[in-house]
Amino acid sequence: MTARAPVRFVPTRPASYAADPPRGTLSGVPPDPTIPEPPPDSGSPSESAVGDPVVDPSVLGALAARLGERATGFLAALLDTWQQESRQRLAELDAAVADGKAAGVGRVAHSMRGSSAAMGAVRLSEACGQVELAVRTGETPDLAALRDRLAAEVELALAALGRLHHSGRAVG
Repeated sequence: MTARAPVRFVPTRPASYAADPPRGTLSGVPPDPTIPEPPPDSGSPSESAVGDPVVDPSVLGALAARLGERATGFLAALLDTWQQESRQRLAELDAAVADGKAAGVGRVAHSMRGSSAAMGAVRLSEACGQVELAVRTGETPDLAALRDRLAAEVELALAALGRLHHSGRAVG
């Protein structure tokens, strides 16, 4: 058996991504009406106000394509679960910051990095990786500032994923 080199997640995007974000539908399935409509936003459902990609719509689009007609209900439940877990992770971050435990902040950032990448929340995943690296390299980070940064990125990701779901935009 041959050993494989470890796979490393490196977020990349084409240069034209911000100017022309990918669009499509979640397998042509309308959004689930049980998820409350997010507040209106003038930007793309997958970009922040500064044009950085907050989410990669192709991640959920690929999942929706595999699920077919079951996509709407499943994606609604997945988004709800991810929101609840993200809120729980932020509470864990609060506890780690309150205790002054950088290792705890790093552990939670690691967990959030994986779950956010799985949802296509690329900017949050990248921010989590940066926090994780800062803690691992022994920098003396301002733990409260790191927590605040991740909390802000979670809110951006939640809003972008909600808009993406309600707009039906994704790449399949």
